[in-house]
Amino acid sequence: MFQQLLDQANSAEARYLQDSDSTALDEAITAWERILQHPDFASVDTDFRLRVLNDSAGTYLRRYWARGELSDLDRALSGWQEAVPLIPAGSPDLPSILNNLGTGLRTRYARTGDLTDLQTGLEAFQQAIDLTPAGSPELPSLLNNLGNGLRDRYARTGDLTDLQAGLEAYQRAVQLTPAGSPDLPGRLNNLGNGFSNLYASSGAMGDLELAMEYYQQAVSLTPANSPDLPSYLNNLGNSFSNRHASTRVVSDLELAITYYQQAVSLTPANSPDLPSRLNNLGNGFSNRYVSTGATNDNDLELAIGYYQQAVSLIPTNSPDLPTILNNLGNGLRNRYARTGAEGDLKEAIQSCERAVALTPKNSPSLLTRLKNLCDVLREHFSAYGEAPKQVPL
Repeated sequence: MFQQLLDQANSAEARYLQDSDSTALDEAITAWERILQHPDFASVDTDFRLRVLNDSAGTYLRRYWARGELSDLDRALSGWQEAVPLIPAGSPDLPSILNNLGTGLRTRYARTGDLTDLQTGLEAFQQAIDLTPAGSPELPSLLNNLGNGLRDRYARTGDLTDLQAGLEAYQRAVQLTPAGSPDLPGRLNNLGNGFSNLYASSGAMGDLELAMEYYQQAVSLTPANSPDLPSYLNNLGNSFSNRHASTRVVSDLELAITYYQQAVSLTPANSPDLPSRLNNLGNGFSNRYVSTGATNDNDLELAIGYYQQAVSLIPTNSPDLPTILNNLGNGLRNRYARTGAEGDLKEAIQSCERAVALTPKNSPSLLTRLKNLCDVLREHFSAYGEAPKQVPL
């Protein structure tokens, strides 16, 4: 009976991987739960139990990525956390399951901002690498995931040693990945992310050009129906936007907007990635509004609309929320400059205040957000001779 249910779960998941229909994940999880909840499951042999715990957790994680329901993510983590203590010392399965646990914890950190999840995930990734032989075909994946976690921590703390270590992990992962591997686009994309972060720190155009090169390779190698394509398009859009910020070449900004629009259009409505992609699309229109001499009201309205949509969709404890609120505040302030509507200025103040309040005290972005708040408060005082009434955050 267990084997029949196992076959059903695997078949349904394979169907999802082929056509991205998330209802196939529902079928797989129904089969997994019939095994997990069966009274005889606790007494089956350890190898079978580990296989079910690990594979069912993977299905829950895929459904979380498809629909964004936190309960699925928590269920995935509980499966891997139950599995790790059952693995005998020296088992070749331990690195893989530790890697999966690290991935789940890093994913929950992205949703909740709980730094403990990220720290524990990094420990799991490093332990998995330490237990993996140098020539193992699994090593590139483990290195790639460690790079992701280190880059996340860099984004939170600004510690350049994390970024440098993450880049080294990404480069090793790409070097060890065969040319025709379906995993290569994702690893190229992540290496592009690392160089993009380095460019943001160094300002060296060579770092940005490398990031763009890796992003373009990733997009060109990715099938049109891949669920990963929106992420790669979004990142490629970021790189063109960054180059426009340096060179002011309008064609770079136009390409950035095009890639952002493609990314948003391919992102499921309930995806946890949608708010950040809407924010980036808003940035594209906002930058075009500014670069064209603040004459195109439609670009400004589009930017504000995308920022507001992003704020309405993002969890209140997301580490990305302060950035989006800050951008919304800037957009509303720009509209006030055109319309003179005090309501826009008050909403801008409210958004900037929330952005500052939610920004970690050690964040490198805090000074910029404080300056934006000071500017908009001073603007209100200059226009109306008094501070605006406090609006509850």
